[in-house]
Amino acid sequence: MALVLPSAKRSDAYAFEYFDVRIVPTDPPPDNDRKRIGLVEVFYGGKWGTICAEGWGFNEVAVACRKALVDYSFVLHKGWEHDAGNVSATVWLQNVTCTGHERNLDECQSDNKWMPHSCPSGKAAGAACYEISTISGSQSLSPFMADSLGNRYTAFEGNAYLSVETGVQMYLALCSVRWTDEDAAVFCRQMSNRRRYRTYTKSFFGAHSSTIADVSVAPFPVDFVCDGTEAALLDCPAQASNKNGICYEGNDAGAACLFREEPANFTVRLVGGSDINAGRVEVEYQGTWGSVGSVSGGDRDLNYGDVVCRMLDMGYATDVSPHQDDFGQSDKPVVVTGVDCTGAEPSLAQCGEYLEFVNDKLSNMTRDDTVVYCSGQVDKSRY
Repeated sequence: MALVLPSAKRSDAYAFEYFDVRIVPTDPPPDNDRKRIGLVEVFYGGKWGTICAEGWGFNEVAVACRKALVDYSFVLHKGWEHDAGNVSATVWLQNVTCTGHERNLDECQSDNKWMPHSCPSGKAAGAACYEISTISGSQSLSPFMADSLGNRYTAFEGNAYLSVETGVQMYLALCSVRWTDEDAAVFCRQMSNRRRYRTYTKSFFGAHSSTIADVSVAPFPVDFVCDGTEAALLDCPAQASNKNGICYEGNDAGAACLFREEPANFTVRLVGGSDINAGRVEVEYQGTWGSVGSVSGGDRDLNYGDVVCRMLDMGYATDVSPHQDDFGQSDKPVVVTGVDCTGAEPSLAQCGEYLEFVNDKLSNMTRDDTVVYCSGQVDKSRY
């Protein structure tokens, strides 16, 4: 279904300033009052003027929408192609070129800006935007990930959502029609400054559910156009996913986000066995070989083993078991604790939000002497 959220309008008492932008309706009012469609005008020298449509495109409309509208906005499908008619007597800007990140058209490049132009085409620049008052800024949103059943991870990977924290709480399921590595990188950065590991499209983790923990979920049919440097998704230019304003089923966006920077020279080994594919797990951290601290939960299962085997380039785990006498008992300090893997992580250093690196030289922590059996090297396309 299409996203339907309320919108706010600018007060008629608003005092115009130099370089202000407005969108003057050129058609009958649309059936959806959240749409802003019309002629783009700019205010300079005490009067309003138009913009020549030559070179006018998505990035330019994204900036015009951002400046002209009070609340968060994005560009409607091909909103830069809106026919706004002919230019007026005063054409303030021509050949405007924006990156899409500017706060105002005055920050964009143009030919001899803020002087009358002839505009060879005679066509005025128009815009078609969509405004959402429920989303007033990046501070009102929290990104998170969840699986197709709606289970919110303390998450390494999953479907990508934004939680709207103002007004009535709701979750927005992000759409993957044009979901890119750059978009996923910004999503991860916004989520506690994490780094992107993988990008997923086409509902890789299954379709989103209609609710998560009794909170309604709505698809968000918006394509972010990030360059990967932005601090938050709402800082990116954006456009509607299609002309119908719908994110069709099977297009959930997803991501895998690293929890932390990988420590330098962080490695693992299997010790105590006669076969290189099996042994007790030890890790190297800051030049010290040590043990994994004993924690409850997912450390003694195949997920944990899969990550260990992946780090060793030895395929996947065939078995994971508690301490076995045949492999001996560690006398080394605990160097990492709080390990809780999903099995998809590239390293034990990414296993869990609460993982900690320590150097327990006094050996006060309980060691985990779990034994991992690896399959041996396999074709990497299998895992």
